[in-house]
Amino acid sequence: MDEALKVEQLPDGTCSLDELAADHRDCERQVAEVRDNATFYERTRAEEHVSQLGKLATYIKQSDPDEAVHCLRRQRELARLIGSAQGHPVEWWLRLPLFLQSAGRFDEAMVEFEALRASPPVARQDNSHMRSQDDIDLLIHAELAVIYDKMRLACRREVHRDKAAEYESLSKGHRKEWEILYQKLL
Repeated sequence: MDEALKVEQLPDGTCSLDELAADHRDCERQVAEVRDNATFYERTRAEEHVSQLGKLATYIKQSDPDEAVHCLRRQRELARLIGSAQGHPVEWWLRLPLFLQSAGRFDEAMVEFEALRASPPVARQDNSHMRSQDDIDLLIHAELAVIYDKMRLACRREVHRDKAAEYESLSKGHRKEWEILYQKLL
């Protein structure tokens, strides 16, 4: 890939997110292969674009951090529009605030961290398959521990020692709650 590559140069990079989402909804899922009693589907254009955006962001994060942030914002929004946002680990969602922080945009990063903290990814998805509320709470505590730990690291990098200590305490508290629930569910 060329370092000057922009979102618009990707296949479907000039399509609107709404256009890609509509195409995704209209697409009949094509079976790519069946292996070991598992069915694998071909990606839709929108799913492929979500993947390409993440790869491009990683590739250009040093040379063009603003474009990398644009990629991740577009990736997240498209994933939400097509319903593929569910199931991504919390680390996937943390990429945007971490990129922002490394690009020197600490205040924006903290806004993104706070949005994740206020509504952890697992809390936003359909959890009807879970056996109990304790199962859901276990996952929420695990995600909050990771989110607070990344907030701690961002604050430490920016020499906000008091906030870093506060987030460290919160991360440890959620890890402890996770351990308690884990033992209860065994």
